[in-house]
Amino acid sequence: MSKKILISAMAGSGNLGDDLIAYYLTEELTIKYPDSTIYLLVGQENINLIKFSKHVFFIRKPKLSKFKERFSVNRKLRKLFDSLDYFVIGGGGLFQDSHSEFTVHHYLKYFKFLNGKTNVIGVGLGVGPVRGQFTNNYMKEYLKYFNHIQVRDYTSKDGLSGIFQDISIAPDIVLGSKVHNILPEISKEYLGASIRPAPDLVMSQVIEELLQLYRKHKLKLFLFVFEDKSDSNVELDFNRKILKLLKEEGVQCEISNYRLDPNFLIKFSKVKYALASRYHANILWQKIGAFVKPIAYAPKVSSLYKENEIIDSFGDYVRISISTTYSLPNMDYDNNFNMSLSNQIGLYQTSVREVFALIKQKLIRNNKEYGFNIPQEKRR
Repeated sequence: MSKKILISAMAGSGNLGDDLIAYYLTEELTIKYPDSTIYLLVGQENINLIKFSKHVFFIRKPKLSKFKERFSVNRKLRKLFDSLDYFVIGGGGLFQDSHSEFTVHHYLKYFKFLNGKTNVIGVGLGVGPVRGQFTNNYMKEYLKYFNHIQVRDYTSKDGLSGIFQDISIAPDIVLGSKVHNILPEISKEYLGASIRPAPDLVMSQVIEELLQLYRKHKLKLFLFVFEDKSDSNVELDFNRKILKLLKEEGVQCEISNYRLDPNFLIKFSKVKYALASRYHANILWQKIGAFVKPIAYAPKVSSLYKENEIIDSFGDYVRISISTTYSLPNMDYDNNFNMSLSNQIGLYQTSVREVFALIKQKLIRNNKEYGFNIPQEKRR
């Protein structure tokens, strides 16, 4: 029987890991529901290098400031929810407020269209950190409308303690998926690095490590930028600094940017030895048989190596065996609920607050250019 599925996640945000999570999730859903039509909410950045199934249709999320576009998309979504079988949220670290107190709302605000018959399923979700009282209260109010939440680790399960009960644990979606349909099996002839800026990352140590790697193997080095946006180039700028310093030392190297380089995935697949801080870079290189030295910017990177057996090594560069498999949770439930009026109003109120917070943010940014200082509201 044909199903209609809508996914709310981080695809289209200019991040390879987020786009891969969405891709493998749609593949799993297509296997589970072969005749389904899948709608994927995507951000402003194009997804050019990953080819989704013909059953997957993108719905572009408009910017908060584009009121006319938002009205048009909301009208389309309201109509879709009238016949929607599953609303899927995930995967990735969506339940946190380290970037904004509105992060959880960004993915759940479509609850305002729920009609009581659509199954709401969380898949492959990361939970935390949650520091603000607003986010904690928001999750208590709206997670009760989920039928089931699948998280990616025990830390995430603990993060939902006292908020939600029907929880299962599965590996990261990319970790548990086969990657050779995205990354071709070809000869290894490059060195690679996937480095993102982090508070505990020392530039001089990174440069020294890459110099040693290059001098040992004398292969061309690519700096792979996993995340880059049209209006934010933090990781790209960081790698440009690395590139400049390496070239001053005579290293043959260049940057490959996921957002802009059409040959990014081919170059990535040709890497034999890699230095990696990004979680999904570590996973992908391990899955295609590269030797990798991890730089643990987050516990999940070190956990990857602790939980999987080292099968080969070249100094500090290792290959591990990853045998875990991802599976979707049960998604079929009998629903018959109505969202309370206060919760419906709360969603609209939070959306209005989110818009005003964005306007204030822009005013602060603009006024700082002229030497003014607008005090920011303390996080609740």
